[in-house]
Amino acid sequence: MEGPYVRVRCRCGAILRCRRRYDLRFRCHHCGHIFRFVHAPRRTARSQTPDPYSILGIRPGSTKGEIRKAYLSLMTIYHPDKVAHLAPEYHEISQAKSRAINEAYRQLKAEGWGEGSGM
Repeated sequence: MEGPYVRVRCRCGAILRCRRRYDLRFRCHHCGHIFRFVHAPRRTARSQTPDPYSILGIRPGSTKGEIRKAYLSLMTIYHPDKVAHLAPEYHEISQAKSRAINEAYRQLKAEGWGEGSGM
């Protein structure tokens, strides 16, 4: 990737060039396929363990259903199979992000699904 642009190959074979942004959303001018990919946030210091609620984007004390819904919605975006058509750099980002999401979900399951679940 050179400069402020990202090159992506569409499933129709067209090579697209898009400006790098935090949230990549653009449409292929050949087939109309819509690309969407969100960059993973910057890593924090290793001594700090990230809050599982902030990773999943929910408030502390969420119910089991809210936690599961947040997990499934994030995995539909960041699952490595969902970004197979994008550049290889995005595979690494999506794998790291999906690992963090899975770890946060496992941690909340081990804690008993949060405080508001009544378990």
